[in-house]
Amino acid sequence: MNNVRQTCIGVFSQVMEVHEDSITDSSNPDNVESWDSLAHVQLISALEETFSIEINPDEGIELENFKMIVSFFESKLT
Repeated sequence: MNNVRQTCIGVFSQVMEVHEDSITDSSNPDNVESWDSLAHVQLISALEETFSIEINPDEGIELENFKMIVSFFESKLT
């Protein structure tokens, strides 16, 4: 597993208060009970801080599932 993905899993788990083993590429607001609009903002903020990357709010809104989040950060860090 790559480092960006593993880091995203750790941050996601902490912010959403879910076990790391329950996080899949298809994890999204419809199947993660704690993922509401506030949690989404907190997640994006925590990932920005973790990776030292500033995200345009429009880009952050478009990150609709875990796979999209990982892909986004991988593209920013390569």
